[in-house]
Amino acid sequence: MTCLLLEELDSSDLNWLVQAATYRSVPAETFLVDSAQPSDYVFLILEGMVAIASPIRQAAIAHSFEKASSSESWSATTLSQVLPGDFANLSTILDSRLLPYSIISESPCQVLCIPRAVLLQKLQEDASFASRFYRTVALLMSARNRRLVREFEYQNLPVRRSPLRQSITLFAELQDSDLDWLATVGMVQSLPAQTVLLSTGRSPDALHIVLEGALLLSQPVEVSSLVAQTLAPAENPSAPHQEIARLSRGDLVGEMQLVNAHDLTLCASALRDSQVLSIPRWRLAAKLLHDPSFATRFYRVLATLLATEYEAMLHQLYAATLGSADERAEPMGNRDDLSSRLLTRISLAEARFEWLLKRIQAQQENGRDLQW
Repeated sequence: MTCLLLEELDSSDLNWLVQAATYRSVPAETFLVDSAQPSDYVFLILEGMVAIASPIRQAAIAHSFEKASSSESWSATTLSQVLPGDFANLSTILDSRLLPYSIISESPCQVLCIPRAVLLQKLQEDASFASRFYRTVALLMSARNRRLVREFEYQNLPVRRSPLRQSITLFAELQDSDLDWLATVGMVQSLPAQTVLLSTGRSPDALHIVLEGALLLSQPVEVSSLVAQTLAPAENPSAPHQEIARLSRGDLVGEMQLVNAHDLTLCASALRDSQVLSIPRWRLAAKLLHDPSFATRFYRVLATLLATEYEAMLHQLYAATLGSADERAEPMGNRDDLSSRLLTRISLAEARFEWLLKRIQAQQENGRDLQW
């Protein structure tokens, strides 16, 4: 984890972070972020261990530490951990919403405190920095999610996918010029029912956007050799798969595998006759390399999707700790504000998706060859 940040950001990026931040030693059991207060800083953990926790009722937990806040006594339970080399509160970079979880040092820590407003300004003004930074955030979130999935497996809990559809984030974040490029270089593929689009253990050759129909995203139930799963003769019965999610219009297939070669356990197949827009991997890689503005938006989309899924899993763990099904419906926060912003994003996403469909249809009717 420590190497990931150093591998993805270049020397100028790291120098900027050091110059913009203030160095701080944090004692154990100290709030970095209070669930009741917005944070003006983004914290980069250099040494020590930090917990993502949620203040809950004393009677509801078995293992906790206590800390006095004003005259009130409270307790917190650890839901996940942030390792050195990671940003403690990544959500504040991607969304201004106040999340319901506290971030607390479990041991003495060394931290870089980066003013959130300064970082956001840098991300807006420097596309090259922003593209590398959001790619790093996406990879860090992917690593967090894998660790959290292992925690679910340890507790024998089913992992529920985030209720926020990918298409809302994708089409609300990308610009019209991005969608025009996707339509121009992509190829429409028709998939009969049961067609396997993404195989376990194999890196995708393209990024796919579902245009029509529905796809099933699954993964093997039993942990076995990935090489055996990938290269075993087709006539051999494959290991049973469990459903992860069902994808529909506007959702992405293979996006995480394109960014992170470690995520190769997923399989995608058509539930019914479907159509996808496939963007070749080599074209997407070239675009991300040579167009920092596009790369910024693309990696921000991936980071946001991963952060949303991470938050949903945190809330599921919190609900399991409380033992209350009622707590699983919605995380805490300003629901009216969330609903208003979500409706705006849905409206924008639907309009842009319909524009993409019309753009593809017009190209097909005009007999123009897509630039595969």
